[in-house]
Amino acid sequence: MSVKKAIQENANVAAHINTAITVVGIVTSSDESNNTCSVLYTDKRGIMSNRSNVGVRLYGNGTDWFPDVGDAVVIEDTGDTVVIIARHVGNYAMAVRSRRQLRQDIHSDDSGCQPPGGQIM
Repeated sequence: MSVKKAIQENANVAAHINTAITVVGIVTSSDESNNTCSVLYTDKRGIMSNRSNVGVRLYGNGTDWFPDVGDAVVIEDTGDTVVIIARHVGNYAMAVRSRRQLRQDIHSDDSGCQPPGGQIM
């Protein structure tokens, strides 16, 4: 048996290495009944792509969020498949702060001898 033939018979098939990247995209259409969306994003090759029928990975019971048109989403692109894995919150710290803002006047407007209004505990 020749060396070439022995190598061909005993060589392992090369493993297909499929690295995934995570990118942010914009939803261009949404179909919640089929659990799919179309998204505009920059793919693994750096090319702007508008991909349709992209699945949405739902966590928990799936009732808390589904992407709407115009939403920013986090996309996992393996080259073979593209999946929406989460919503994208651009500046989470500012979103949290805006929910913690004081939304009412805590001081009394009474100018009499009354003690000042409520206090923050």
